[in-house]
Amino acid sequence: MEIEGLVKKLRRKKMLLTLSALVKEKSFDVWLVGGNIRDTFLGIPSRDYDITITGNAHRFSLLLAKKLKGNQFCLDRKLGEFRIMLSRKRTVDVKSIKDISKDIKERDFTINSLAFNLKDLKTIYDPLNGFSDLKKRLIRTVSNRVFEDDPLRLLRIFRFAATLELSISQETMELAKKTVKKIDNVASERVRTELFLLFNSKKSFPYLKKMDSIELLAALFPEVEKGKCIPQHKYRSRNLKEHSLVCYDIMEKIIDKKRYFEFEGFTSIFQTFIKKHKVILKLSALLHDIGKLYTMKEDASGSVHFYMHEKRGEIRLKQYYQKRLSLSNKEIEILSLLILHHMRAHLLSRVEEITNHALYRFIKSGKDAIPGILLLSYADSISSTGGGKEVRKAEKTIRTILDYYVISKRVKAKRRLITGYDLIEKFGLRPAPVFKAILETVEKAHINGKIKNRKQALNLVEKILVMEKLITK
Repeated sequence: MEIEGLVKKLRRKKMLLTLSALVKEKSFDVWLVGGNIRDTFLGIPSRDYDITITGNAHRFSLLLAKKLKGNQFCLDRKLGEFRIMLSRKRTVDVKSIKDISKDIKERDFTINSLAFNLKDLKTIYDPLNGFSDLKKRLIRTVSNRVFEDDPLRLLRIFRFAATLELSISQETMELAKKTVKKIDNVASERVRTELFLLFNSKKSFPYLKKMDSIELLAALFPEVEKGKCIPQHKYRSRNLKEHSLVCYDIMEKIIDKKRYFEFEGFTSIFQTFIKKHKVILKLSALLHDIGKLYTMKEDASGSVHFYMHEKRGEIRLKQYYQKRLSLSNKEIEILSLLILHHMRAHLLSRVEEITNHALYRFIKSGKDAIPGILLLSYADSISSTGGGKEVRKAEKTIRTILDYYVISKRVKAKRRLITGYDLIEKFGLRPAPVFKAILETVEKAHINGKIKNRKQALNLVEKILVMEKLITK
């Protein structure tokens, strides 16, 4: 596509025609800038319109809000930036500028530096050859101060590359590497937004590797970087850092290529979890072994152990990563459950026979995160061994756990056979801590198929109470 073709595509947009009609008689200049032009060239739908004017942005945004039937609010009064919220999640941002050429030079990347004149709907202003870079699908900085001015752009280059399928110029990578430490000065909410957009893309792993090449990964995830000092003698990866990255790659492939279809009959369980927690799953794959840095011990024979590393990893998540990545309470709860229990399936696969008691305790501990825990365990198993006997054993264990999980969900979805009120009314007990243990025993018996109705549940309780000498028969 040549620049004339881009102009034609922009002129076909109803919103731009509407905006043009509103600004035609104005005395100031009005330009469409930024991502909307880029996305139009790339054929990507965009609901966001960034407009710069050489007039009063406050007054003009109020006029637009009235004409477009939207709601106006201030983004930054000092900088003269205002936003209009429209229906169908569309936004129009209006900013006051003195001169379009100065504004262009203050942008981040050349692919975002084009400006389209909304008064004549003909002119594209492109002093930095952004259109040429768009055609090359190349990310290049507009100046050497880009990352100094806003270090979040260190993350944004990789997010753009992953989500828009672009490459990054060598000069841009070298410039980013020089300023990588400045990412520490960026607000956690902004880091989270860019990181989640990157992780949510289908093929983020190659860009994670590129982030690693400029030490940005080390700045964001210090334990992952330190993992290179911990060798992995028994596994396919040379060290713990390499294993964590391989695990992330495997998790992304499991999600993208739907490798969980291996577990026929349970795919909807995994799909539901992935839809809600895709980014958290990938994050768990990257961070699942961070506790090993704090628990490494060598015994008398020279063997290295990481006892309870999953618990130490959970603690580190809450101490550091929740705040650093601005994770919500629900997100940190799910992520903690994934990391805390990712070894459970491995341990169960090593026993000759998995008992119903062990399955019940696992399901109870893992709560609604069980599908994610199993996916993480599966990715960990593949990334550790590469396949073969160990992975087949893991798959068999996962199916056993899933069978029990489905039954337990079905039982819990029904009305309880008995409650604490029954213990009071039927057996004359007073509320006490023992109630929880009794009701849990009944629930477990129900899941295991030992009891099926209320009468059998009451008979079981009577036996327990007689045995514990809480009542006499």
